Amino acid sequence: MPDIVTTCFLALMGICVAIGIAETILSVTWCRFYFSIGIPLYKRTIRVKTREMKLPSADDIEEHAISNNPRHPPILVRQIDSSAFGFRETMIYFQPYMSVMHGYIFFNKISNEIELKGNSSWYLLVFTCFFVSFTLLGVFETKDFIYLALPIGLLAIIGHGHLIQKKRYDELAEILHKLYG
Repeated sequence: MPDIVTTCFLALMGICVAIGIAETILSVTWCRFYFSIGIPLYKRTIRVKTREMKLPSADDIEEHAISNNPRHPPILVRQIDSSAFGFRETMIYFQPYMSVMHGYIFFNKISNEIELKGNSSWYLLVFTCFFVSFTLLGVFETKDFIYLALPIGLLAIIGHGHLIQKKRYDELAEILHKLYG
């Protein structure tokens, strides 16, 4: 009979896998809910100076968002409702960082603003909590503090990915500002 730690580990691992699969499906199907709801890790508001804000096409935004760095995956953009776009990096691409966000661009015609948001990847949040909690459990059980390097390393990798994606989102915000600001 498995002990409680093994049972919890297997249950949480199953939850991680289920969330990863669900997130992948929601992302590739461009589900509005997935792109518009989440924990914001990035937010920028661009004030539009012209009275009439013409909505661009997803292809126009995508074309301007091409990175000069060949190691960065392309940013894909799709219109997900009448005034909003979802965006994310290509999923199948070798990149030197961990993708931690997916984005949402909302053209608010009432306030004459463009809102750019980067929401946290759900899988990454759950996996990080899972990984850190079980690593800390192992540290407390074994009294071997070398294992603390594992969650610190994971958080450093996630932080590196966030900084790169923040820079890319800043570039996208600047493009939108040049087009509309």
